[in-house]
Amino acid sequence: MDDTAASVTKHYYWPQIPVQRDGSHIMFRVAQKKLTIEEKFRAVFSDVAIGTVLSASEIVAKVVKVYPDVSENSVLPADRCYNITNVGLAYDHSFRIFEHVERAVYRYLGEKYPYCGKVTWKDEPCGSWADGVLEKGENWPYRR
Repeated sequence: MDDTAASVTKHYYWPQIPVQRDGSHIMFRVAQKKLTIEEKFRAVFSDVAIGTVLSASEIVAKVVKVYPDVSENSVLPADRCYNITNVGLAYDHSFRIFEHVERAVYRYLGEKYPYCGKVTWKDEPCGSWADGVLEKGENWPYRR
């Protein structure tokens, strides 16, 4: 068998990098891309039932158990909530999967949930959701 492009199987999902030639075969290793924190959240919570209530420490533990390279300090459930926001996060483009229930307690709702309820910033209402559509109020905390 020759080593032309026709002799190499092209059915793969990740970019592959040639590593060595072993006789008539070309060996490959998969080039793994680094997952974002959002992709890690997606993977960890993909099998969690909608409506499951979790403490902040349970959420952190679940992520760190699956991805030990993730610092506990970078798992911030409050930044992933439909009903609370902060100025430091680009809310329009942020990844939301939780509802803040009370201090350090969250309800898992999943992505693109048809959420209905108010959004608060520093415990003050600043917007609301109706069937998954966000309406920003007059006092929405825009990034500066």
